[in-house]
Amino acid sequence: MQTVREPRPTKNSPKRCSRVAKRRLGRGIDALLQAQESEALPEETSRDLINVPLRSLEPNPDQPRKDFDPEAIHELADSIRSKGILQPILVEQIEEGRYRIVAGERRYRASLEAGITEVPVLVRSFTVEERLEIALIENIQRRNLNPLEEARAIQVLIESAGINQEEAARRLGMKRSSVANVLRLLRLPEQVSQALVSQEISAGHARALLAIKDDENLTRTGELVIQHGLSVRMTEALATRVSSGESPEDAYAALGYGAQANGEQATDAAKNASDTGRHLDPGTRPAGRPQSKGGEAGFRARDAEIADIEQRLIELLGTKVKLKGSLEKGSIEIVYLSMDDLDRVVEILLPDTQ
Repeated sequence: MQTVREPRPTKNSPKRCSRVAKRRLGRGIDALLQAQESEALPEETSRDLINVPLRSLEPNPDQPRKDFDPEAIHELADSIRSKGILQPILVEQIEEGRYRIVAGERRYRASLEAGITEVPVLVRSFTVEERLEIALIENIQRRNLNPLEEARAIQVLIESAGINQEEAARRLGMKRSSVANVLRLLRLPEQVSQALVSQEISAGHARALLAIKDDENLTRTGELVIQHGLSVRMTEALATRVSSGESPEDAYAALGYGAQANGEQATDAAKNASDTGRHLDPGTRPAGRPQSKGGEAGFRARDAEIADIEQRLIELLGTKVKLKGSLEKGSIEIVYLSMDDLDRVVEILLPDTQ
């Protein structure tokens, strides 16, 4: 039997969206969000491809993405004017001559700006769960959502579908630990949430701040992070001290980040003395500590180097770390305050095993 190939896409016969999922919806999301490189739709899919008036479409009320970059929409509108719509908008019919957008709201908004009157659409039927899942996948795969939009959308999917985090991760093509980390962002106080949305802090900063359980201290610590431009590692170390009972201001002062922010050398072997039991003053050195062969100067050099390594580990792991022993041998003690904290430390140390 001879196989009939679909013609190459034109402005009215566009290419298709990205292949992004493995769960079946009808013939599956695979059949709906196919690779852009594909030159033809499956026969049963192409039958549902029609051109409709742009005014017959309405946005999806469950769209996870709430903020659309006006500049990006303007650039897409310019592209649509010159090349047409290269991917159909995925829709469902809500009544005769009326359609709700499931995936492709950026194209819809850009078409409005471009003055297009008719657009290609794929018409399908969806449950509420399927509609949300497709919109989520489209946005997550294209990194269109800010971290809080992503967290809220995943939470809605979990609640509406009655599934757990592991199943949500499988459907969305994410690691379970990644889903858990995203959902943690929903615990942020409003002021810190807004800082995340406005990109004053990153998701890494926000997750580090969540080690602080008290909202007031979390917010004050977040203000210090923004004010002084702290890195994620610095934020982790700061949050660890605050969660242990120090005030944000005292913790910041104790860590000595002011000098580091100005590009100065801030390695101070004595600043962790209260945590580690080490002292550079030979009169207060812990009992039983052997004198180094290089004399007191050699002892000071080794002690300073160990303190520097310890501080770097604290900044890396965002929790209290103690080095016991010498440069030749010893042990490392890493403190965690909860299972979430342990998961976070393990993910840093073993990133490829989650």
